[in-house]
Amino acid sequence: MQSLSTNQFHKAINKIKKKIADSAENKKYFKSVQNFTRLQKLPFEDLVFMELSSMVHGLQYELIDFKDALIKGNLGSELASKSAYVQARKKISPLFYKDLNKLIIDIVNESFSNPKTYKNHRLYAVDGTWIYMPQTLACVDAFGSVKNQYEHVAVCMAKASFLSDVLNRWVINTELGRSDTGEIQLLQNQLDVVPEDGILILD
Repeated sequence: MQSLSTNQFHKAINKIKKKIADSAENKKYFKSVQNFTRLQKLPFEDLVFMELSSMVHGLQYELIDFKDALIKGNLGSELASKSAYVQARKKISPLFYKDLNKLIIDIVNESFSNPKTYKNHRLYAVDGTWIYMPQTLACVDAFGSVKNQYEHVAVCMAKASFLSDVLNRWVINTELGRSDTGEIQLLQNQLDVVPEDGILILD
């Protein structure tokens, strides 16, 4: 996959920042217009920027590192707890992350003048997998549960589908559904992402 130039990188960051700032102002993606209205240890913008960073450590370590970054940038200094993070995250609609992902994809497509192709066609592939979900009543209600040959009790699992740009080696879109969702249904939810001149590979 190609790398962005310094100028392209700064333009991309500015577009992402504008998307986040606009979303905070118009409250389109908040579960309620009352969300994020008071001063909080983890405001909407800070929460999203933290999630965009790579979470390679435990959540509490990430919160501490993020607090240090905020202090250096004079953006704030209070440390949010894991509970505060979870509660704040619940207030954001999943649609925000799908739209933000689409924005990032558009930025990359605009920035790369010569993406790798197969006979002048972008090559896409779809694959599915199972994802173990927390064994809670809420998750079981949302995603269902399944039994496998090694377990005697049903476990909560979701079905995921990934759409990838094969030659340029990056994931374009993902869909998450109930354990009883068919792969074709998850695929249909992603077809609008594939351009008309693209080639889609299915197994």
